[in-house]
Amino acid sequence: MQIQIGDLIQLSNNGQRFSHSLIVVEIGNIHYLSDILIATHTYDALRRPVATYDFEKIRFVHLDKVYI
Repeated sequence: MQIQIGDLIQLSNNGQRFSHSLIVVEIGNIHYLSDILIATHTYDALRRPVATYDFEKIRFVHLDKVYI
């Protein structure tokens, strides 16, 4: 499975604890973090490339279902 719009990206600054979550809003070439654009509320970012963040580890999260 490939990353999709609406998926989450989580970043770890220390390589152990993931403490920042981003929402994927646009995808160009999935092989380049500069082509994956996100939205986040921390600094009111919209369409910010993932490559502009400093991090030690990254993980991609896809949610299949939501129950309300």
